[in-house]
Amino acid sequence: MLEKVVLPVCAERGLPFAMMIGSVLRVNPGLREGGDMCGKSDIKSVVNLCAQFPQNKFFVTNAR
Repeated sequence: MLEKVVLPVCAERGLPFAMMIGSVLRVNPGLREGGDMCGKSDIKSVVNLCAQFPQNKFFVTNAR
């Protein structure tokens, strides 16, 4: 879905695709949005997306 729908539409409209790499959501559900944490991340997937979709813009935050 990402490669066939989302990224082509983003490229067509000039919109960046935003990613949060390494975030782990709702580790402590009692804190709601404040219960997130950082995990290990691998930037290789982002590098591959940039290489496959050079017409797209990417906005990436990387938790380490």
